[in-house]
Amino acid sequence: MKKSLFTLSMVALATNQAIAAIPTSYKLVPVDTQVNEPYQLSVTGLTETGVVTGTMSLRIDTTNEHDRFGVYDDAAMESFFDSLSDTASYLINRSPSQANGFITEPSLSLVPGLASSDDLLTINSFVSGGIDNFYYGYNSAPWQSVTYTDSNDESQSSYQRDYFSRGFFTDNNGTTYPLYPAFTFPTITRGDSTLITADQKLGGASWAMDASSSYIVGYSSTKFSSAASNAVDTCSKSDETRPILVCLNFSSSSVYQNQATVWPLTNGVPGNPVSLGILGERTGDDDNPAAYNSYGYAINDNGIVAGQSTYLDGDINRQVATIFDVSTGKPIKAITKTNNDINSSVAYGINNNDLVVGRTDYPASYSSYRFFVYNYDTDTITYPSTFYESANSTAYDVNNSDLVVGAADYEQLPPSSARRQHAFVYDADNGVFADINTRLQFDSSTLTQVYDGDTCAAREDWVLEGAQKINDAGQIAATAVTTLRDSSGNQVLDDDGNVQYVLRPVLLEPSDETATTCVDDQDESYSRSGGGSFGIFGLGVLGLLGLRRRKH
Repeated sequence: MKKSLFTLSMVALATNQAIAAIPTSYKLVPVDTQVNEPYQLSVTGLTETGVVTGTMSLRIDTTNEHDRFGVYDDAAMESFFDSLSDTASYLINRSPSQANGFITEPSLSLVPGLASSDDLLTINSFVSGGIDNFYYGYNSAPWQSVTYTDSNDESQSSYQRDYFSRGFFTDNNGTTYPLYPAFTFPTITRGDSTLITADQKLGGASWAMDASSSYIVGYSSTKFSSAASNAVDTCSKSDETRPILVCLNFSSSSVYQNQATVWPLTNGVPGNPVSLGILGERTGDDDNPAAYNSYGYAINDNGIVAGQSTYLDGDINRQVATIFDVSTGKPIKAITKTNNDINSSVAYGINNNDLVVGRTDYPASYSSYRFFVYNYDTDTITYPSTFYESANSTAYDVNNSDLVVGAADYEQLPPSSARRQHAFVYDADNGVFADINTRLQFDSSTLTQVYDGDTCAAREDWVLEGAQKINDAGQIAATAVTTLRDSSGNQVLDDDGNVQYVLRPVLLEPSDETATTCVDDQDESYSRSGGGSFGIFGLGVLGLLGLRRRKH
């Protein structure tokens, strides 16, 4: 195929020079993952010093389970499944990990959170980000084997865990602190025996999503759902001798009402949780508390939290983008109101200028969701243009220079087709939108060693589908679709000789060098199957990319 390589035109250069907020180009720095298997690595966070955090996951292949996350080999996996068959494991949802969080300092290392490295096989962990050499996230509790005597005086074995999700905060000395939820199990008794006391802080759920120098923000459980309350009563009154945690088996966040929560930081140590409330909470015996939730996703140095809350639209509960005030512990307002034209909205990022970004979701149509920029000080909201009028788009973060990053549909296809997305950067002060893929620079050694100096080949092999975070240095953490390669830069093919596409984290360094662009006479890009628009930051992407796993 004939390719042409050209630099940006003089008109484009003049535009870049006039609008200095968006850099002329970005140098693409692949994270040293040291992973040569078809695992999927997606970005979740970025520190001010350029450390990328994220999540590693893999597709399930029931016929061939290879070395899991580079930690557990085939023998360990076989032993794991044998242990399930030898117990009453059908009573619980125990399964191998589907995701493990990582940090990159300087190369990738997995993070077990509150568990130990030996528990990586059965816990799911996520690292949401980091600040001041600290990092934070959440993980599930490791499964523990328990043996008990049933009502027929026969010995039984099963598994239990202390909680479904627990936020954590790890300081630069490696000390990890739990972020307890506002509500955990109450005191639970069976007959004359106390099985769980409230101060044990079992159960409940919490998630750490962002942090400032003074607070960690996320969300946590505040009440039982109606179904969970009934389950506690049933397990407490039951004549069965199953351990209470086995009986309850809470394995989902839906058993709780969750509210946006902050944990104050004092000398680097997190304190007690403070719930930030819900917009328009209802009361009444017939209302299920789990139907009324709020979530905190980002916080600025002014103590303003961006997130989402239940909003009562007549008799309909909808989720709307919301800002909260840490000083009062309450929601300030809904950024967008819902009506027949808007289903829901969510705010993912906020900067110290009180600029909030996120997305608004619409009823099923050609365009399902669009990103917004909301100015809290002026109480104004805008929906910037992207690649084309009906493109779906989401804004994930904004820095203190008012640069917004996210992902937007790049291909203009019918609603029944899966649309590829590209990472974007948007200058909110000047109203300029840019595809980051068109502004990439590649490390000279990468070009020489892997692509024989062919910039076009490099650009085709690294497609940025979403930008998740941007710091005040202008660095961007993004997730790219690329081909699986070994440590020597050679492509790793599957057993049928097909190229394997994987998600990989990259760090983008702002540069004043002129970007180079490639134009092909036809599209050589990889294909996807499936319908509807999609983003790269959910695990659902693994089923869409058609990724193949290599047999051992």
